Amino acid sequence: MLISPRLRESDAPSRIAKAVAVATAAFAFLPAVAQADTVTQGESLTPSSSTAARIISDTAAGGGQALKFFSNTSASRSVSAAEGSIKLAVRARGDQCSGAPQLYVYIDGTRRLSAAVSSKTYVTYSADVAVTPGTHTIKASFSNDYRSSSCDRNLVVDEIALQASPTLTGAETPVPAPTVTPAPTVAPAPTANPVPTATPTPTTTAPTAPAPVTVMW
Repeated sequence: MLISPRLRESDAPSRIAKAVAVATAAFAFLPAVAQADTVTQGESLTPSSSTAARIISDTAAGGGQALKFFSNTSASRSVSAAEGSIKLAVRARGDQCSGAPQLYVYIDGTRRLSAAVSSKTYVTYSADVAVTPGTHTIKASFSNDYRSSSCDRNLVVDEIALQASPTLTGAETPVPAPTVTPAPTVAPAPTANPVPTATPTPTTTAPTAPAPVTVMW
C-alpha cells in the first residue's frame, strides 16, 4: 500500500515537537548543597547554678541526655560556626504546672528566641537569625519557675542548633540539552509513467481470385 507523501510530510512537525519537549525536560539546574549546621547539645551547656540546672538521662533526647532547669537560671557555652547561619532552632520540652515554662535563647548577649514550651514531649522551636561565621556565645534561660503541692514547672533542653544557609553548587549553570536532529525531508513519490496505447493490428483482406474463363473454339 502506497503512503501519500502529504501524510508523511505532516508527521515531521509532530516528531520535531516531541524531540523539543524531551530536550526541554532535560534542562535543569544543579541542586543546592546543604552546609553543616552548628549543633550544641543541652548537656554541654554550663549552668550558672549547679543546683538550679543539671544533666539528666533521657532516652528521648539526642545522645540519651539533656539539661533540665529546675529553677530560674541560665546555661551557656561558646560555639564555633564555620558557616553563616540563617535560623536558630531549639529542641525542648516542659513540665507543665499552671502554665508552660518560658524559654529564652541569646546569641552574644542578644535575645534571639522566646518560646512558651507547652509540649511535654520534645518540640523544635525556631527563629530566623543572621549569624556570621566565627565564635559565638549561646545561652539558654529559664525565668518563670513555679511549684505547687501538685506540680512543678521545669524546662528541659535537648539541643540548640544554628542552621546554615544552603549554597548552590554551580548556580545558574544549566545542564545542556541534547541537540535536536531535524526530521529528514520526505521526497515525493515518483510519478508513474503512462502505459502506452497498443497499436491495433491491421486487418488483412485476401485478394479475390478471378473466375476462370472458358474459351469456345
